[in-house]
Amino acid sequence: MLRVAEAPRDVPEQHVAAPIYDPESKQIVVRTWPKDTPFLDTSDSRLITVGNDTFLTSISHFRRARSKDGFKFEVEAGPAFAAADALEAFGRRGSRITRIADTYWVNYTAVSSAGISTALASSRDLHSFERHGVIFSPPNRDVTIFPEQIRGRYWRCIARCRRTSGVRRSGWLRRRICWPGAGTAWWLQRAPGMVDDLKIAVVPCRSACKCAVAPPGWRFITV
Repeated sequence: MLRVAEAPRDVPEQHVAAPIYDPESKQIVVRTWPKDTPFLDTSDSRLITVGNDTFLTSISHFRRARSKDGFKFEVEAGPAFAAADALEAFGRRGSRITRIADTYWVNYTAVSSAGISTALASSRDLHSFERHGVIFSPPNRDVTIFPEQIRGRYWRCIARCRRTSGVRRSGWLRRRICWPGAGTAWWLQRAPGMVDDLKIAVVPCRSACKCAVAPPGWRFITV
């Protein structure tokens, strides 16, 4: 599943623009501001800030991409999964797919003026999707769902955004977690200064993890 970001075309030279999904018309509308608008901030090319309100300069959706070798991909021409309600007005970002039994669970970042939250959908074929709505309210993003149960429960790892209003930067807290009693070791540690747009994956760790103990467990990878 590939995220595709689209920005408005043919924006007048002295204006800036933000695409926004309108749930009433079910269309993407483009909002514009003159560059001399009071309290307008475009210092970050991804954002438009007007006073206390923040907008994105692009809107994202997901497309299916297929590859036989993992290097060359064929990308479908249209969206497979796009914004569908007010809590996704600024688009969908950062999908993470976990297969449990015969179902693919897709959690993704839903962005709107309400903030950055995590929503969930499921599919058995990655063609048709059942939406389950927001599962973690703002300010939460970058969720990874563990594909196996631990102590009879399903678990997740999550990043919390540093601010609660509008679209803001996010980052992982520096932490290391070891649960030797459960026979599992996990670790998570980000490098200094790496605050913006961290991504995370969970993979089985069959070698020594960076903990005091090294049983089979899980390793977190940030890229």
